[in-house]
Amino acid sequence: MTLRPRIGIEIGPHRLRAVRLRGGRRGRVDCMEAEWSSAAPAETVAALRERFGTGSLLAVSVDIAALHVKRVPLPPLPLEERRRMLTIDPERYFPIRDEELVVAVRDDDLVFAARAEQFDRWTDALGTLGAVERVEPAPIALARHLARAGVTDGIVVMAHPGDRECAVTHLAQGRVRTARRIQNSAGEIAAAARAIDGALRAVYLYPWRDELAEALTGALGEARLERVVVPDGLTEPFTCALGTALGIDDGPETVFVSASLARRQNARRRRRSIGAVTTLAAAGILLFTSYGASRSRVLRSLDERITERRAAAAEVQALQEKLAGLQRELGTLDRVESDRVDPLAVLLALTRTLPSDAYLRTVHNAGDQWELDGYARDAARLIPVLEDTSVFGDVRFRTATTRVRLGDENYENFSLALRYLPAP
Repeated sequence: MTLRPRIGIEIGPHRLRAVRLRGGRRGRVDCMEAEWSSAAPAETVAALRERFGTGSLLAVSVDIAALHVKRVPLPPLPLEERRRMLTIDPERYFPIRDEELVVAVRDDDLVFAARAEQFDRWTDALGTLGAVERVEPAPIALARHLARAGVTDGIVVMAHPGDRECAVTHLAQGRVRTARRIQNSAGEIAAAARAIDGALRAVYLYPWRDELAEALTGALGEARLERVVVPDGLTEPFTCALGTALGIDDGPETVFVSASLARRQNARRRRRSIGAVTTLAAAGILLFTSYGASRSRVLRSLDERITERRAAAAEVQALQEKLAGLQRELGTLDRVESDRVDPLAVLLALTRTLPSDAYLRTVHNAGDQWELDGYARDAARLIPVLEDTSVFGDVRFRTATTRVRLGDENYENFSLALRYLPAP
C-alpha cells in the first residue's frame, strides 16, 4: 500500500513554511516558503496546491505570536472535559472579550489558546489541500524535532527575523515545560531566559541570526548559544515544519481542535470505517459467489482479510460509543448554559436601581451571589433601595463604610453582598 504524503506546515505572522514527506520519514523531502496572511489565506493555500497537489495528510503548527499562553490549574479531569471548561467561559482565564477560543491543554496545566474564528479560517482553507489531522503550537513541534536530534534540555528561542514577537521556551526531558511570548529583542530574550532558568547552560537559537547571536552572547554570560540541529537535505527555517510533520500520528495532548475541525475529522474516520466494513461485506459476498472449485483458496484469502478488517470494524463501534458520549456531553452543556446567570442582566438591574450618586468600582460574581464595591453619598440607604426590588435579596454590608473625599465632594466607600433573584 502506498503511503499518503505528509505535509508539515508552520504558520507565522507573515510567512508560511511547508515540508512534504514522501515515502515515510526517510523518504524524499520537498520544502516551500510563502507569504502568509491570516486574514486571507486562500492565495497561499492555492500556491501550496499548485506545488504539492491535493490528498496529503496535514499537520499544522501555529507561531506563538497568534496564541495566548498560560498555566491554568484545572481539576484532574479527562482531556476533553478540561478543554471544555476553558472554552465555556474563556474570559475568566484569558485577556479577551466577546471572543471564542480554541485551546490546547496538557496534564501539567500548560494551556495554549487561539482565536476560534481565525483558527477555523486557517483550517478551512488548508482543508482544500488535504486532511488536517493535527494542529499544535509551534514550540511543541520544534521540541519534537529537537528531541529526535538528542536535545532534551535547555532554553529554546524561536525568533524569526522581521517578527515583532518571539517565543522563549524551557525544555526538560524533551518536553516543553514553560513558554513565554515576548518582544523580539536581545534584552527581552536574555531577561526571559534568565527568569526561566537562572543557571543557564545551553540556549538554542532558531533560526540562527549572527547579529542576534552576537547581542545575546554578551547578555547571557556563560551560557552556550547553539544552533538547532538541521537534518540532511533541509535548511534551518524548515525544522519546525519538519517536527510538525513527524508528529502527525502523536496523541491528542496539546492539540487544537475546534468544533468545525472535529466534525471534519470524525467524518473522515467514519468514511474510513465504512470503507472497511464495506470491504468486509464484499469479502463475505465473495465467499458465497466463489464457492466451488476455488473454495479452499477463497476461504484462506477471506480469513486473512477478516483478520485485517476486524480492527477497522472495532473502530466503527468505538466511534458509535464516542458519538453517544458526545451527545451526553452536549446535554450537560445545555443544562449548564440554561442555569448560567446573564451578567448583563445583573448590571442592567443594578444600573436601574442604584441612586445616581452611587458609583461602582468592581462587581464580582460567584453563582447567584454578587459582591459590589463603590462610592455613594449615603451608603446606608443602598440596602433598602436594593431590597425594595424584586430581583435582589439578602443585601448586606461586607465591611464597614468609610468616608473619602472625591474631588470637592464627600462620599462613603461601601462593599455590599447580595443575591440576584431573576424572575422565573
